[in-house]
Amino acid sequence: MIQDGAAVLALIAMSAASTLIGFASHWSPKLASRPTDVPVPDGDIIIITRDGAFIVVQCSEEIARELYIGPEECNYLVGDQSFRILVGIGTLLVILSVLFLGNCNWTMQAVIAIIYIILNALYWVVSLFQEKYLWDLSRYDWQDVTPKYMANADSSTEGGSSPSFTRTLWFAIQVTRTIQWATNSDAAPKTAAWKAWLELAEANCGDKDWDAIGEKDRLMREERLRVGAQRNFVDKQGTSATLPVRAETA
Repeated sequence: MIQDGAAVLALIAMSAASTLIGFASHWSPKLASRPTDVPVPDGDIIIITRDGAFIVVQCSEEIARELYIGPEECNYLVGDQSFRILVGIGTLLVILSVLFLGNCNWTMQAVIAIIYIILNALYWVVSLFQEKYLWDLSRYDWQDVTPKYMANADSSTEGGSSPSFTRTLWFAIQVTRTIQWATNSDAAPKTAAWKAWLELAEANCGDKDWDAIGEKDRLMREERLRVGAQRNFVDKQGTSATLPVRAETA
């Protein structure tokens, strides 16, 4: 057995520093709640991702506040002043542990270094776990109610329909049966063709066989022809511009 008092003190100091800083940083989420019991409509949420996907979450107002629209706040175990004090003490312990490690023999320095390398590697491995292993969501019950023909919207369907933004938007409108969220969130471009398409999509949201992509392409062609005709008309009505004559000065 290697007898090295400096190594023992270094381990105690490092362990105490980690414990204090972890205790000072401990927190739990503060869930938003409704202050009244007045009946309200469902709190369905539409999440638009950067990849152009639409996630429709059908839930109550309480769940929507807790998970999506409520302010993100944390309940820390200690107050601000206690946090500063504990972190300061932890920092001093880290400095002391470095000094003690500098006075250890080479064997103990190597052993301690290997141990902490392994610990950091384990922390990194844990961070790769799925969220269900890291967060306790047992208070929520959920199920995937996506219609079968809408599943795997990022792949081609049996009918030959290729994945596209228009098709995904059409799927979301079918589920929500309204386009209000699409217009309010600017989910679609603000053009006459897209506005007309959204209105048609809302009117046909009960017909899953409606050719959403074909209608969009037709409206786009009509708008392109209309804009082209307007530009040609403006070009034909072009007027000559003259520069003002500058008065001569003596």
